[in-house]
Amino acid sequence: MIITKTKTYDQFAISELKEDLNIDESDLTYNGQIKRYLKSAIDIAEQLIQDDIVPTVAVLEENSYLTNFVYINYPIYTTNVRVTSIQISSGFGSGSTLTTLDPASYAVEKFNNYTNIRFKGSASGTRLLISYTSGMPVIPESIKRAIFIKVGEMFDVDRNGYVANLIQKTNAFERMLSPFVNSLY
Repeated sequence: MIITKTKTYDQFAISELKEDLNIDESDLTYNGQIKRYLKSAIDIAEQLIQDDIVPTVAVLEENSYLTNFVYINYPIYTTNVRVTSIQISSGFGSGSTLTTLDPASYAVEKFNNYTNIRFKGSASGTRLLISYTSGMPVIPESIKRAIFIKVGEMFDVDRNGYVANLIQKTNAFERMLSPFVNSLY
């Protein structure tokens, strides 16, 4: 199984980050660096909570080269999933054709910590593509603050020449994100 994701980071204003970092808004010197740290901080936060925070377009691809597979239930381990299409192919190589499944042939079941796609009948083929979007429609303020804290940590380490002993780790990032951890148990 391969999941390809494309993320959008527009929900965070550089001006807000600059304010937290005490950088004048008109100073454009650090904008590129702040954007890179922001993407990294979001990635770290998403790994910690095991969920997509920013709007994400994803394609889940499942291949079965030796035989046809049959799925009845297919879990996607993230929340706020909106399935845009499900395609299945039969055949191999250049002789394969993709068929888009009718949304009436499957149900999208949302649970607290994952989304399940339940096929109403058997769906068989050699390749399955599930296209979906995910991410939080409104990012909670505590998640935003945690991401800003992580950006600040990375920025301060860089500004101080990567001398880690000058910075005290507070665990504020982890504590602020802990209520949002997507646990599968």
